[in-house]
Amino acid sequence: MGESVTYRIEHETRYEYETTVSTSQHVACLRPRELPRQHVQEHFLAIDPEPSSLAERRDYFGNVVDHVTLLRPHEGLTVTSRSLVRLHSASTPDVDTSLPWETVRDGLKYQKGTPASEASQFAFASPYIESSPDVVAFASRSFTAGRPLLAAAVDLMHRIYDDFTFDTAATTMTTPITKVLEERRGVCQDFAHFQIACLRSLGLPARYVSGYLVTEPRSHLGIQRRAFRRQHRAKFRGDPTQPSAGADARRHGNALLGEAIGKLPLRQLQIK
Repeated sequence: MGESVTYRIEHETRYEYETTVSTSQHVACLRPRELPRQHVQEHFLAIDPEPSSLAERRDYFGNVVDHVTLLRPHEGLTVTSRSLVRLHSASTPDVDTSLPWETVRDGLKYQKGTPASEASQFAFASPYIESSPDVVAFASRSFTAGRPLLAAAVDLMHRIYDDFTFDTAATTMTTPITKVLEERRGVCQDFAHFQIACLRSLGLPARYVSGYLVTEPRSHLGIQRRAFRRQHRAKFRGDPTQPSAGADARRHGNALLGEAIGKLPLRQLQIK
């Protein structure tokens, strides 16, 4: 399978309440996924205070989801995920020899009597992924007639990286794609959503992936939680916030797969 590298990942989330909370419920999506090039050797979830109940399930996309319930009064909550993950290298595709993007798009169209492709479910708009004439126009600059799919996708990724400014104060979870495009500012989830919107606006399937990225310098072994998108059919991963990192598959660890950022690593459902 090629060269591999092992990472120890610690992800801590804290809630501090202004007043004592009597009960609360949360869902945690913190276990990295088991994938052909990614093996989870260890995973442990520490919760303080100790929950009254902890239940695990898998969602539609195959992510492990932990349901956390606290029924005793508490003034805060700390959830720490510790994982040991081994990542294997992956071959880098030749972007210039991939199929024309129109061929891929047309191959996903529904044909009577033929089962729909699994990827086709990721070609439609959704609450977090909307399109507009401006989104189509932005995408079309990269997806010119007959251009190889991956070459166009890489060009789009680099244009987002060059044209948009990373700004943690510019957006919230509910900021629409159209505003992100208008202001050219946002964070990784905004840029991933925008890139997905560009692809879907042209009829191409793309899904949201949340994971960890090894940052430089390597001596510090920094690992950041990142959002990036995966384009189906060609199985190509693109990170518009770190376009050069996509060349080394061992720097991206997948934690969540989905249609958009509907799931946070730790989400509060209810407090009383």
